[in-house]
Amino acid sequence: MNALRIGFVIPAAGLSRRHPPNKLLLTVDDQPVIRRTVSAMLALPYSLCVVVGYEANKIIAALAGLDQSQFNIIENPAYKTGMASAIISGITALPDDLDYFGFLPGDKPFIRPHTIHSMIRDLEVQKPDILVPTCQGQPGHPTFFLSTAFRDEFVRLTGDTGGREIIERHPQQVRYLPMDTPEIILDMDRWLEMEEQKHAE
Repeated sequence: MNALRIGFVIPAAGLSRRHPPNKLLLTVDDQPVIRRTVSAMLALPYSLCVVVGYEANKIIAALAGLDQSQFNIIENPAYKTGMASAIISGITALPDDLDYFGFLPGDKPFIRPHTIHSMIRDLEVQKPDILVPTCQGQPGHPTFFLSTAFRDEFVRLTGDTGGREIIERHPQQVRYLPMDTPEIILDMDRWLEMEEQKHAE
């Protein structure tokens, strides 16, 4: 079985409106959130783009010391226009000959390489057009899209739209993969809300 050619985009350009000033710069186990997310991906042999925008210099500083031969940092000057600009910046910076591209938001510091390997094994066997992992009935990340089918559609996105809109447009082409891995649905917004609830009790 030939290995799939996969590229990942980590959007890290958003304004962090739900939990200002910037949830990507908070620390989890003494590491900035964005550093933990990117570090997990560096254990995988795939192309990786980290898209920065809001507080770009601070995000780049948080990644200092990681092996930057393993990933590209792409600056998105249009980050205030919404999510689509970050996604387009990442996709267009990836190689053109990919089988799939995947998205992992920068605020997913709990993701493990083993979990992503499990999804990629499913891609290799099932070869779906779109793969969405689920846990406890909820969709999670990373999500994967067949490059030849969806690259052009992603590049045409505008405003604050992203992969969710593509998934909703093509429900018959989505494979949902149930996984017993809560990290795929645990982002920093949810984690911070859980922490606030703990302290309130």
